[in-house]
Order: sequence, then C-alpha cells, then structure tokens
Amino acid sequence: MSTDTTEHKNDYYTVQVKKEPGCQITFTITVSQEATKKEHTVALKGVNKQVSLPGFRKGRAPNELIIKHYAQHVEKEWKETLLHKAFQEAMKLTDLVPFTRESVKNADIKDCSLEEGATVIVKFEAMPNVPEIDMSSLIIEVVEVEPVTDKKIEQIIEDIRYQFADWEKIEDRPVEEGDFVDVDIENLDEEGMFICQDTRLEVVNGKMGKWLIDLMIGMKPGESAEALSALDEDQDASNFHPTNCRVTIKSISQSVLPELDDALAEKAGVKDAEELRSKVVADLETLHEKQAQDKKREKLRKGVLQQYIFDVPASLVDKEAQGRMVQRMTEEQSALQEGESLAEEEISELQNTIRKEVEEMFCWHFLINEIAHKEKVEVDKDEVTSELMRHMYSMQQTGQQVDPNENPEELMRNIYSHLLARNVADFLLGKVS
Repeated sequence: MSTDTTEHKNDYYTVQVKKEPGCQITFTITVSQEATKKEHTVALKGVNKQVSLPGFRKGRAPNELIIKHYAQHVEKEWKETLLHKAFQEAMKLTDLVPFTRESVKNADIKDCSLEEGATVIVKFEAMPNVPEIDMSSLIIEVVEVEPVTDKKIEQIIEDIRYQFADWEKIEDRPVEEGDFVDVDIENLDEEGMFICQDTRLEVVNGKMGKWLIDLMIGMKPGESAEALSALDEDQDASNFHPTNCRVTIKSISQSVLPELDDALAEKAGVKDAEELRSKVVADLETLHEKQAQDKKREKLRKGVLQQYIFDVPASLVDKEAQGRMVQRMTEEQSALQEGESLAEEEISELQNTIRKEVEEMFCWHFLINEIAHKEKVEVDKDEVTSELMRHMYSMQQTGQQVDPNENPEELMRNIYSHLLARNVADFLLGKVS
C-alpha cells in the first residue's frame, strides 16, 4: 500500500490524514479560533472549580484572577483539553480509530493561540478498514466427496483386526519385510531429539520409506544403524528436509490376526460382523464428507483473500512474522550440512513469503470477525468443549505432552477463533452454494 493523503473537515476542524502501510496514520488537525477559545473556556472553568482564592467560593472567582494566579495550570489544562477534543473530532470525521489503547505513538500541539487557533499532530496505528464481501462475486470450485471404496473399507477392517491381534516375538532371525518392529529413531542433527521412541512400525512399502526399509532389513534386536532420510519417488518434496537418523531395533514381532467374525465385532463394540462393516462404511462416509467440507473452506479462504487483501496493523504482522522467521530459519538451517548457511537471497525470499502468509492470516482474521459480528455468527459452549476434548484426545493419541507453560485462556481463545472461522466459512459457503 502506498502513502495516501486526504482531507476531512467541518466548521471547526480540518483534518489532513496521511495513511502509510501497516495502518500507520498521521492526523494534522487544524482547530479554528472559535473552537480553540471554547476549549480555553472549558479549561478555565475546570481550574476555577479546583482552586480557592480568598473571598471567593470554588468556581466563583473571576476568570481574570484565575489566569493571573494559575496561568500555568490553565495553560496545561487548556492544551490537554484541546488535544483530547481535537483527536475525538478527527476520529469522528474520518472514521479512523486506534487499534489498541497503546497504538497512539505521538500526540502533540504544534502551535496554539486564542487569536489564530491551533494545530494538533497525532500519530497512531489504526484499526484496519475491513471491506464488505460481495457474496455474489464469490465462486467456489466444486469439491466432490471421495467415494467409499471396497479397498478403503478393507484397510479399516484390517486396522481393526490389528488392534486385537496376538503378537509373537521373533528372536531367532533379523528383520524381514512384513515384520513389525519396535524402534527408536534419533535425530542426529539435533542432539537429544528423537523422531520416535518405542514406536511399532510395519516394514512394508507404502507404510514406511524405502530408505528405512532398506536400512532395517537384516538388523537384529539391539542393533543400531545410521542413514540420511530420503523421499520415495512419488512423494511430495516441497516440505521435506533430509535428516541424519540413528535407528535402533528394540524388538521384532509378527502378528496373528483374528478372523473377521462376530467375536471380533463384539470386541470392537458392535453386535456382529455385518454391523461392524456397516459402521466402517458410515464412519468413512462421515470422514470423507468432513474432508470435502474442509477443502471447500480452504478454497473459500483462498478465493476471498485473492479479492479482499487489505492493510492490517504493522505491529501484529511484525511480531508474528518475526516469530515465524526464527522458527523457519532454525528448520532451514538444520537441513543444511555443517558449515553451510542460507544465501541472502534465500533469506530475503523466505522473509517475503512469511510476511505474505502472516498478512493473509490477519486479513482473514479481521474478515471473519467482521462477518461474524454483522451476521451474528456465533460459537456455542458445547462446540468449544467438544473441540477441546478432541484436541486433548489427539495429543494423547500422538504421544504429545501437555506444555506446562501453555496458557489455558490462550488455548481456549485459539479454539474459539478456530471454530468461529469454521462457522463463518460455512455461513459463506451456504450463501454461494
């Protein structure tokens, strides 16, 4: 966004507005002689009510005596009153207000006199000007729900069978393809860091990388080997960073799978094998519908941001972008060989990419809140509770530990924001479907 200057005025105030990128605003407010005198009178009355002069009750002394004995107090009160009033009037005229209470960076009276009026300068970071979305202009690409195939059904049923499988320890031979191994995988690029510990993996193509299969086959329990992680040919390399790994085989097992029968169904919590299959189909249909809806929401977000990018407060963008940059630089550096470093051009490109991501994130945030307020889209307590429980369960299933330093209130705010964004996206999708 380039620098922009506009003018707004009424009978008593003229406001020159200078807008700079990052919602940075400078008001140059010209106060008429009449308005300046009026605020001087207001200040004089205020001081009069606060002081006492011999022979007069508070607030009853002649103005001349108040000015004579309390000139500095009157001057101070006058300028404070004038500054406050001028800023209030300027905000009304321009519809520009500070983003937070701390957003006013400078407020000063450049000149002030009863004969010529006053000039007031105020610099602050403003609330963003959030545009109104034209629903009719939104075109969202159709997202088809993935069909539930027999192959998918059989995969889920096989996973259920594995949950109730019997396991036989293999101790008389090394790892072979098709085995299950309990392993530790240590990240040698970061001392003391483990990619996984005591984790059971199936030594099968498609369930682990070929580099890992090739490394493990022939190893025995208690043995360790080192290798650099690699992608298979058909995998997406956009976010991949090779990692030096040490793999330790803890144990080798083979599974004895139960038959798909009523006994297995009962263990899984349903009546019989037929009901188990029906439940798997229903769960997959629900999952695929949710995945399709998530894709629609993301396409909506991208579509809206292509049309409605606007200026957001620099203080928000700077802080978030700085934090992300530190994290991304750490990740990028860890993927390099010892002694290597990113080129200046790469760092600059990374900074620009991150800043764009952050600006889009905050644009979406402000749009979401504006639409929610206008259209009365809400999040109820049950939604927040359910999402919190889902979050805690997901952490438990993936072995993540609760961060003792995590602020519970901040966690709840993040959950609320996530749900509000989801509900507003669904509201908009309902308008354009």
